[in-house]
Amino acid sequence: MKIMQAYKKLGGFPLVLCSLALLAGAANGAQLSDVLLGELARLRSTAGQPYVICKNQTYALCATATSFVYQEVAYAKCQVKRGDSISAPPLYYPPGTKVQKNICDYNAEGAGNGYMVSTYSLPSSILKDNPAANQALYTCPGGSTAGYAQCDGGTCFTSTIGKSFPGVGQLKNDEIMCSCPITQASASSAPFGFQFVGPYPCQQEAFKFCSQNVQNGSIIPVGAPPARGAI
Repeated sequence: MKIMQAYKKLGGFPLVLCSLALLAGAANGAQLSDVLLGELARLRSTAGQPYVICKNQTYALCATATSFVYQEVAYAKCQVKRGDSISAPPLYYPPGTKVQKNICDYNAEGAGNGYMVSTYSLPSSILKDNPAANQALYTCPGGSTAGYAQCDGGTCFTSTIGKSFPGVGQLKNDEIMCSCPITQASASSAPFGFQFVGPYPCQQEAFKFCSQNVQNGSIIPVGAPPARGAI
């Protein structure tokens, strides 16, 4: 097998993609692109709720993170960012009230209370046009069975900024730990595999995350279904 890497435009931005393909190659690469584009179209057409946009807030960006697993929870080392971000779906709380709040309100309330929320913005590290780009979007094959951290909406604690944390080591002053649920991929739940951000140039070794057995102490990527971040 070999690694296929290509530039694709998702949501108008040229990204670097890494995937596994058979040595026969070209046909499978084209097939993979068709699958990803088809999945993107399906997600767009079936999304019951739009993404919510959180304007000019401090938030945690976990899209490029790896995480440490303990007691079936993933603890991701994320970046502290400021600006606009998105999250989906825009879950509301509390239930049964006339005035409901969403994740942007939840994040805003954390500013003076020791926490912030993980939302999403496009990482510059995977943009083809960024001279300093050093990461790529990896696609695991359909039927991959590994677990990955799903960090959209994860709660992050400001007391961890600049501190040390088990499994991930020392955090910088612009890094924060976020707690995220683990999604267990399967042939039925992830027929198109899942995606995560890894090193660029593309590396075969990074695909170990597609099939590893997740247990206490494992290091797993933050991931998502194919094209989910491009909706």
